[in-house]
Amino acid sequence: MPSFWASLTPEQQHALLEGPALSPPPGVLPNFVNPPNRNAMTYGVLFTCASLSALVVAIRVYAKAFCTRRVDIEDYLAVAALGAFGGFLYGSYQMVHIVGSFNHQWNVRMKDMTGFLYNMNEASGAFAVAITLLKASILLEWMRTFVPRGVRNAFYWTCCITILINTMFNIALTLVEIFACTPRHRYWNRLSVEGKCVDEYAVYATSCVLNTSVDILILALPQKVIWTLQVSTRKRIGISIVFAFGVLACVCGTLRLVFAIRFFQTHDSTYAVTPMGLSAWGEITSGFLVLCMPSVPKAILRTPFFQRLMSSIRSRVGYSSEREKNVARRYYFQSWHRTRRVARRAPLDADLGELSTHDLMITTRFSIASRTNSAAEATEITGQSAEVVVPFEDRALGSAALR
Repeated sequence: MPSFWASLTPEQQHALLEGPALSPPPGVLPNFVNPPNRNAMTYGVLFTCASLSALVVAIRVYAKAFCTRRVDIEDYLAVAALGAFGGFLYGSYQMVHIVGSFNHQWNVRMKDMTGFLYNMNEASGAFAVAITLLKASILLEWMRTFVPRGVRNAFYWTCCITILINTMFNIALTLVEIFACTPRHRYWNRLSVEGKCVDEYAVYATSCVLNTSVDILILALPQKVIWTLQVSTRKRIGISIVFAFGVLACVCGTLRLVFAIRFFQTHDSTYAVTPMGLSAWGEITSGFLVLCMPSVPKAILRTPFFQRLMSSIRSRVGYSSEREKNVARRYYFQSWHRTRRVARRAPLDADLGELSTHDLMITTRFSIASRTNSAAEATEITGQSAEVVVPFEDRALGSAALR
């Protein structure tokens, strides 16, 4: 092709650049002015994915920084993944802006393909970085949530090996995608630049298969632990639903593989790239939901506005328990009213918000004097406190707090 380009006169080169990037089917005329497309729908999905991902990450950061006051490495990785996802969405936006969404390539001028291919190459690299950081963050969160400190069980080593394999392969695939052609600018200017390129189909197919496999593993890993918890079936189902956002990630990853195969089997790349991009947006957004949704209940329940709102609602509908009355006193009694201080007790059931903070080995303080049946023992140790470590399995995620 470069030799053919060099053989053309300037007038012929200009005519070629202003012409269609692909020969249209018989009887079809190129439409460069207002071709049929689905730009509005694509922009809507793009901004929805961007807003939803940014929202849940912001909620997680708020919950970890201001509610639990503990920020871990996976939180930094989540923020970095969100930044890379923003780069991917920006490249995708530029592609839609240049050639349109679901727009056939014969409705695109040849000169516009340079910008389209450049942004596709940049977006592919940003996607690989985002998906690598995001999945590492999810697996680190799984380890912190479901593996007690100091324990090195099968769950722990599975997560470690998966993080290692996923990171190494995605780094290699990212470098291959970015430097797919030699020289690099041949990737988006193949008409006039001499060089060679790797087999992009093999790279994209390998990336899709790897990421879909990791999605399935992330979905399956916590389910066994969740369904062995000693909590009600309703609680198990609720917790599983939160984590089962991974199902959507698996579906999107599978669709991305299917659309990638179609993309490399057709010459109409501007049309075939759109569904592949949509499925990639859905896969990453689902990953952010898997990582951040367990933090949402904690962030909402511990917000002062929400606490006052719930107290106001309870004050209007009445109270069904002494505990609710105590909560009401805290907000509505005058400052001179003094209530008896009661030792705080752990919740009876698992709180979804607590899943995001780990510490499956909980230290519970209680008064030994109040537990003894012997008056002599009570006299001997009255006022002293002991510290008891309650294993996660016995505690059923916070439900067996000592009283």
